[in-house]
Amino acid sequence: MPRPSRSILMVALALVATLLILPKTWTPASAAAPVAGGPAPAITPTTTSTWELPTAQASPGGDRAVTLSTLSTAGVEFSEEQVTLPGTGFGGVISALPTTLAFDYAKGAAITDPLRPGDGLTATTAATGRFPFQRFELSAAALADSALTWRGTADPSRLVRLWAWNTATTSWEQVAAGRGLAEGQLSLRGEAKADFNDGGAVHLLVTGEDPFADDLNKPVNSAFADPSSYDFALAHYTDTQYLTEGAVERRSAKERAVWRKAYAEIPRWIAANASARKIAYAAHTGDVIEDWFSTAYADESAAKANARAQFAVASANQKILDDAGVVNGILPGNHDTRAGTETGKSALFNDYFGTGRYQALEETSQWQAENASYHPWRSGDNSNHYDLFTAGGLDFVAVHLGYGVSPAEIAWANRVLTRYADRNAILFTHAFNKASYAADGRVADFSNDGIRLEEQIVARNPNVALVLSGHEHGVSVAVKKNLGKPGNNVTELLADYQFYQVKASEVGLTGVGGHQAGDQLRFGASFLQLLQFNVARGEITIDTFSPLLNNFNASEYDNQHRYTGSEDDTVVPVQLTTRKTSFSTDTVALATPTDTAIGTASAAAPLSWTGLASGQVRGWRATGKGDVLGYGMFTVPAAAGPATTAGLELPAATTETGKAFDAAIGVSAGTSALTVLGGVDTQRAGNLQLGYVATDAAGNQWFGSRSVSVVAAATAEAPDRGYPQISVLLASTRQGIATTAYVTVKAGGHLVGGGEITLSLDGHRFTTAALTEGRVQLRLPAELKPGGHVLQTAYSGDSVTEAARIESTFTVAARAQR
Repeated sequence: MPRPSRSILMVALALVATLLILPKTWTPASAAAPVAGGPAPAITPTTTSTWELPTAQASPGGDRAVTLSTLSTAGVEFSEEQVTLPGTGFGGVISALPTTLAFDYAKGAAITDPLRPGDGLTATTAATGRFPFQRFELSAAALADSALTWRGTADPSRLVRLWAWNTATTSWEQVAAGRGLAEGQLSLRGEAKADFNDGGAVHLLVTGEDPFADDLNKPVNSAFADPSSYDFALAHYTDTQYLTEGAVERRSAKERAVWRKAYAEIPRWIAANASARKIAYAAHTGDVIEDWFSTAYADESAAKANARAQFAVASANQKILDDAGVVNGILPGNHDTRAGTETGKSALFNDYFGTGRYQALEETSQWQAENASYHPWRSGDNSNHYDLFTAGGLDFVAVHLGYGVSPAEIAWANRVLTRYADRNAILFTHAFNKASYAADGRVADFSNDGIRLEEQIVARNPNVALVLSGHEHGVSVAVKKNLGKPGNNVTELLADYQFYQVKASEVGLTGVGGHQAGDQLRFGASFLQLLQFNVARGEITIDTFSPLLNNFNASEYDNQHRYTGSEDDTVVPVQLTTRKTSFSTDTVALATPTDTAIGTASAAAPLSWTGLASGQVRGWRATGKGDVLGYGMFTVPAAAGPATTAGLELPAATTETGKAFDAAIGVSAGTSALTVLGGVDTQRAGNLQLGYVATDAAGNQWFGSRSVSVVAAATAEAPDRGYPQISVLLASTRQGIATTAYVTVKAGGHLVGGGEITLSLDGHRFTTAALTEGRVQLRLPAELKPGGHVLQTAYSGDSVTEAARIESTFTVAARAQR
C-alpha cells in the first residue's frame, strides 16, 4: 500500500466522523441527486446508506470490541471522549434566522429519537423554499475543551449550519457550517464555548439554507443537455438588427439572402426542435431592426421605408414560430423605437408586432395546449406585454418591457407581478445588465434601465426568478442573492452576440459583394441560447448555438477575446417555486475529552477497544506528538461487519495561472469513491490546500489534503508593439440616462500593459483614467443636450506602445414624453 504524503488516520469504523485536518467549513466540488423531500419532520428509518457497521468481535461476557488502526508508522494515542446526546427536539420552518431563543415557526414536528450515530435512523426536515430547522437541548456541566458536533446529509448545493445560543451576547452564534456531500455524510464540529452553557443546558439550532451559489460545475462542450435531464426549455435571442439590416441593405441579392437566412435559421431551428428539445417558450429581447433609431433623419420618408423593409423581414422570420405553434414573445429595443421615443399605438413596431397578431395566436390550439395567453400593457400597444404559460408542471408569467422604461410602465409591471404572485415570473427587457469583462462572464454592471428595474420591480416581487436581456454587446451571468429581503434570489442573464464577427468564408460570402475569405462580418446574432430547466433541482443548463453556423459557443467570434466559453456553456441556479431545501440529521452531540486512555495504535499494530456493549454510543480522540489528529463517535453494533483497507496517496502538485487543474492527477487511492473537497482557483498565484475523502465499501473513510502551488505562467519578453488600435464601444442614449464608454487598447494583437485614456466630449476634456490590462470603462455625463456628440479618445502610450487618438460619434435622444 503506498504511503500518504502526511500522517492520515484510518479508523476501522464505518461511523468515524470528522478529522481536524479538514476545515470546519468546507465545500465539495461534486454534485449529487437532491435530498428527498417529505412532510413535516419525523424519525424515518434509513434503508440506504454509505455507512456500514464497524468491525466488531464478541468477547467473553457478551461484550464487544472494535478495532482502531492508523496508516501512521509512528504511534498514535487514542483516548475516550464522553458523548452527550439530546433528549428530544423539534423542527419546523422559519423565514429567517431567529434573533431570540424562543421564536415563531411553521410546520412544527417533534423529534423523539435519541439520534444515535449510525443507527440507521435520521430526523428529516420539511422540504421548503424557506429555512428548515431543528432545535435540540444538551445537558452540560462544564464545556472546557468540549466540541459540538452534527452529522447528517444534505444536497451538495445546500448549506447546513450548526448554531449555539450564546448567553453573553444573547444571540445565536454559528459553530460550524458546510455544504452537503454527494456521497456519505457531512460532519460539522466546532468549539463549545463557556458562554454556551445556560445553567447546565446548551441550546442548539441546526438550519438548512439554499446558498444559491453560482458554482455548479459543467464542462464546456459542443452539445445540448440530454432532454431526459430537464423538464422544459426556453429559447432566448436578441439584437438581430444587423441581420435584418443586411437582409435589406446589402448590395447583391445573394448577400442579402445570407443575412436574411442568418435570422430565419433561429426560429426555424426552434420550431423544428420544439418537441425533441421540450422548448415551451421563445423570446426576442429587442433591437429587432437596425435603422429606426435616430430621432431625426434627413429624409424621413426614405428612412421610414427602409425601417419598414427591415421590420418586414423580421416579421416574416418571427412568423415561423407563429406557424409552428411555439409560444413566443417579442419586445422593442432602442433601434426599433427611435431610441425609446416612439411609443403608443402608432409606433412602427406595432405595425408588425401589434396586439392583434398575438391575440390571434392565443386562440390557436397550440397556445391553448400550453395554457398560454397574451396580454398587452395597453389596448392596441405591444410596447410592453405579458404572457402566461405552463411548462414543466409550473405556471409562469413572462413580463416584457421595452427600452427606456417609464414610471408608468414600472407601475404596470408591478401590478401584473402582484396579481400573479403565485406564478414563477420571468422578466424580459432590452437594456438591463452590461456585458462582463470577466473570463467566465460573472461580473455585470447595470445597463440603461437595469438599476431602476432591479430596485423597483425585481427586488419588490419575490416571484421574479429570472431576468433576460440584450442591448449590450457581450455576455454576463449575474446570480443575485437576497434582493429586497432574505431568500429572494434572482438570476440575470445577458446574451447579445451582435458584435461578434464571423469570417466571410464561414457563411459562403467569399467573393460575394467584394468580400475576401477572411473578412470579419457581424453574424454573431445568429446565436441563440437554450435554457434547459430542471424543475426539481431549480437549475438551468445553458447552451449557446448558431443554427446558421451549426456551431456551439460564440466565444471564438468575440473580437475582444473576453471569455473562455464557460459564459456560454454553464449551469446556474434559478429560484423556482419548486426549488426546496431540506436536510437529515443522523446525530447531534456534545463531545467532551476524558483522561481515559484506550491505547496506542500504529500501521503495524492496530488497537482493539474492548469491553463495549451493543447499543452504546462511544467517542474517541487520536493524538500524535501532541497534536489532535482526529476524532469520531459511533454506536456499538450488535454483530460483526466487514473489515477492509484502502489507502490514499496525495503528492504535492504545481500548476500555472490561467490553466485548468485536474484534482485527480497524481492521486492514488485504493477505492474509486474519491471525493474532492473544494477547488483550485488558478486565476492568481499562491499556495492552496485541497482536501480529499476516500471511502471504501465498508464505509471506512480516509481524510487528507495536499498542497497545490499555482505559479505565474511564463510570459515572453514584451515585443515592440508599435502603433495601437483603440476600440470604443459606446451606446447612444436618451437625455437623463448616462451611457458608458468601454475602451480597449491593443497593439500587435495584444492588450497593452499600461497607459492612460483621456476622454474629451465635443472638444472639452472631462476625464482621465488608467488602463487595467488594456481596458477601462468610463461613464459619460447623463445631462447631455439632445442631438449628436463627438467623443475623442486619446491613449497616452506606454514604454513599448505609441500614443494614439480616435473619434467616435453618438446620439442623445430627447427625454421621452409619455
